Amino acid sequence: MTTEDILRSLKRYVAAILDQGDDVYDVKLNREEYTERPMAVVRALGDTLFSGPRHTMDITQPFEIFVYPSVDEADEPVTNSLKAQRTAQLLAEGVTAGVLPGRSMRIPVWSYDGVAWNAAASGPQIGFARVEGLSTQVMVDPDDDSVFTVMLNMRLTWRASADRRGYTGPTATAVNQLQDLQ
Repeated sequence: MTTEDILRSLKRYVAAILDQGDDVYDVKLNREEYTERPMAVVRALGDTLFSGPRHTMDITQPFEIFVYPSVDEADEPVTNSLKAQRTAQLLAEGVTAGVLPGRSMRIPVWSYDGVAWNAAASGPQIGFARVEGLSTQVMVDPDDDSVFTVMLNMRLTWRASADRRGYTGPTATAVNQLQDLQ
């Protein structure tokens, strides 16, 4: 599993969660063009942590999802605020309960090897990423108190092989054999 597989799978998963709501969302990766509301943007952020034993490693990556619910200009700001709160709850429940082939606090991961970054297709499901923590926040637009944005932060962890493809330097075994010869 690569970080790109995780990011694109998270995008697909967020789209499935938001499809359960009232609006039809356009879910984008951070590198795609932003469109009009309702839309969501999924992106990796911060440092990636690599840890684990010799042959496998756990990779932990923080992600953030910005959701821009539709705004009804005729409604009172409190109506749009409640809509944003419902969207935040929908996201949190979708992650904690699971949708698609997902499980509670698990995000299904599909292979995107050889698939163009803007293509909707994916390969087979190749595993799950564990949700290590998540938080939601509803933010009001500083310029318009009737416009809200929902932010979901989460840390995902997945296991990967710790093989050292392409590494041509000495390994611990080779170093130990050299010491035995001396």
